[in-house]
Amino acid sequence: MKFIAGMMAMVISTSLFADSSTQPQTEGCIVEGSQIQLMGKLISETFPKMSDDANPKDEVASETYWILSTEKSYCGESYNSETKALDRIGEPTSRFQLIFKPEQFDDQHDLLGKKVIVEGKMLLPNSGQHHAKMLIDVNTIESATCSSEL
Repeated sequence: MKFIAGMMAMVISTSLFADSSTQPQTEGCIVEGSQIQLMGKLISETFPKMSDDANPKDEVASETYWILSTEKSYCGESYNSETKALDRIGEPTSRFQLIFKPEQFDDQHDLLGKKVIVEGKMLLPNSGQHHAKMLIDVNTIESATCSSEL
């Protein structure tokens, strides 16, 4: 009887974690809209700036975006409202475009080129300004290296 009660407790706790909005990285796939935490190198990349009318002669300007480059590749999934199922989105990727509030961008400039931990919500690209298969709307970003005092 104790064994059955213990098994029931495990099943209940597992289902509670399965419904959590934080997608565990060990699963490999990240679901659109889930809160995630990833570690990688923070890099910047420059892309041609597209105008609203998409006139090629207007592509002279450029925009620089910050990208999180992870060691591991992750697949992404989005919810299909027609089939009520999760659909895999393309090939796995290790590059995530980061979306910052202006004050975050200014405050975190010293982290470029360093290993960081990013927490935020996974989004899918929906405009010409999105240059990665998955984006992270950043809540926090911090250095992944810490000095320990002995």
